[in-house]
Amino acid sequence: MLIKNDYKVLFHGDSITDAGRDRDDLYSLAPDSHPDISAKRFNAEHPELNATFYNRAISGFRTCDLLSVLERDLEEVKPDLVCLHIGINDVWRRYDSNIYTSAEEYEQNFTAILKTIDKFGAKCVVLGLFALPSPDKVHWRDEVNEKIKISAKLAKKYADAYVNTDEVFQTLISFGAPWERFSPDGVHPTFQGAQILSDCFIKAINQKEGLFR
Repeated sequence: MLIKNDYKVLFHGDSITDAGRDRDDLYSLAPDSHPDISAKRFNAEHPELNATFYNRAISGFRTCDLLSVLERDLEEVKPDLVCLHIGINDVWRRYDSNIYTSAEEYEQNFTAILKTIDKFGAKCVVLGLFALPSPDKVHWRDEVNEKIKISAKLAKKYADAYVNTDEVFQTLISFGAPWERFSPDGVHPTFQGAQILSDCFIKAINQKEGLFR
């Protein structure tokens, strides 16, 4: 298991993780978000480990935005493990704000994020970005796939675990589940979508999926 006694676990990323958390409360995980569900599940199953969970994600963040605050947040929280979910806004901003993050820039940012976490001595679980087949986002697919491939490659090199959440959701959809069950807009999770992300996290820390080292 990746979480040991008295571990501090930091969730970081964008709105999928932020989920409207109270930013004035260091311990706010945002009710029914995937960090909240994960913390409750883990602490119910392993109360003896006395793990503490934090959420510092900020809605709208791209990889470059996360990189600008990551060292500060790591210094303040001093986590033993970081759960990272970031990247969809590097795609989205191209289509709503004409801000393009190239594959090269994305790889540089993601590499720097993972190296920063490693430098602080924290373990890292990467939950890969996903995009569900909402009609207004189908044209994102090639770029989403490109950035998923980059994230997976870098996670395998620098992180302790990686879960391809896009593949998890696409598999469920292929079995007949409507994509709207997991997200109203193809990006932001419903409660059931958050439960799926929590499943991914729990499997990773329990060394049942995506473990590299």
